[in-house]
Amino acid sequence: MEAVFSLLKEYFYVLSFPKVGLTDILEILIIAFTIYHVSLWVKKTRAWALVKGILILFLCYIIAYLLDMSVILWIFNKTLAIGITALLIVFQPELRKALEELGAEVCVINDSPNGININENCGSTHLENLAAFVTECGAYVGLAFDGDADRVLAVDENGHIVDGDKIMTVIGLDMKKNGKLPDNTIVATVMSNLGFFVMGEENGINIKRTKVGDRYVLEEMLKNNHLIGGEQSGHVILLEHNTTGDGLVTGIQLVSVLKHSGKRLSELASAMQVYPQVLINASVKNELKNEENYMKFPEIKQAIEALESEFKDTGRVLIRPSGTEPLVRVMIEGKDENLIEKRARELANLFEAKLN
Repeated sequence: MEAVFSLLKEYFYVLSFPKVGLTDILEILIIAFTIYHVSLWVKKTRAWALVKGILILFLCYIIAYLLDMSVILWIFNKTLAIGITALLIVFQPELRKALEELGAEVCVINDSPNGININENCGSTHLENLAAFVTECGAYVGLAFDGDADRVLAVDENGHIVDGDKIMTVIGLDMKKNGKLPDNTIVATVMSNLGFFVMGEENGINIKRTKVGDRYVLEEMLKNNHLIGGEQSGHVILLEHNTTGDGLVTGIQLVSVLKHSGKRLSELASAMQVYPQVLINASVKNELKNEENYMKFPEIKQAIEALESEFKDTGRVLIRPSGTEPLVRVMIEGKDENLIEKRARELANLFEAKLN
């Protein structure tokens, strides 16, 4: 082993090692300091772990410099910039650190990734485990993210799901109360629950409706300088902090409202009543799935008009084609879940009978 080490040592000593002086160290420190503060300005976070990481790196560097450890100095000289950049990315405090700084006691589950268990019985697509964990440990709130954490759904202290519409309700009402909701407006898609729009009417909030897709939500927000918008799925955009959905930022904002309001999530989320919502896909010929085509069929046109009349004051009927599949999506909202299920099924069956 010693012989191998000696050979390696001799090999590295043959190489030309550029001398690194204190001026170089100072230069790297200045660059790191600048990058760090730019990251703070962009991220709005306090990255203490980053500071510790950089200090450890430079402590090692200084020791190697003082002891004239040429091999180590050469490695540092070649990789220090990369190491600092990596620290800037990897050690930025994530949700757990941020919530702890807000004064929260944080318990984490499903945090052992192996590269193939993304969303496996966890995350925003499987909330049952989180709901059970929240009630078992007596937590005030649970947060569940999707695979890339651009979406977040919540669970209140009773284990009840708080979706994107309710999250926007809680944050939006708090922004309005504090005079931080421009034009008292929230942007949402047409697929948001009817109860969300009713909540807006009851609280003096204008809900701007867009086509389905976060790109249309962001487009409307940028066009008219609105600060909050999103989708029922938990994809929420808070333009003051980011121009895309960020589950970590949304989760922090939600918990921040809980903390400074002193209220429980169940109470805050109750400002919105969720109307029963039924969505059924009807398989049809692709060339007939658009409104201008299916409305040419008298039976379909009459059935849609009859439903819109029936649910005019107590619900909503929304028919839209799939953008990628030969489907027409039939969505009905109302107070009677059994009734809307029956009506949606009848209309979907009619679509399939006439458009195939």
